[in-house]
Amino acid sequence: MTEPVFDFQAGTLPLLVSIPHLGRIIPDALASQYTDVAHTVADTDWHLDRLYDFAMRAGASVLSARVSRYVIDLNRPPSGESLYPGRTDASGAATSRASTAGRSRVSMPFSSRCASPRI
Repeated sequence: MTEPVFDFQAGTLPLLVSIPHLGRIIPDALASQYTDVAHTVADTDWHLDRLYDFAMRAGASVLSARVSRYVIDLNRPPSGESLYPGRTDASGAATSRASTAGRSRVSMPFSSRCASPRI
């Protein structure tokens, strides 16, 4: 994957606003690996960039995803360990195979090896 996965706008204060689920891009090279459900990018945090627009003007730095969280989820650890105690995510990678509604995002088996070039 050659395109940047995030945008960073440096501010003047020691404050970072992270918007890890703003991205909507599924690169063409990966598109065939995803289901029609994934191509709707329904789990995107729509308009948070507009909601937090004031933060940049106030001096905060802003880190926002460009690529969909279905490709690489910027707030998941590369190891694939669960973010929530007691909840498992079988992907074993810094992304997940199911939408928040439990519908499959990928059209083929997915492994941490698939995720490593995206990290």
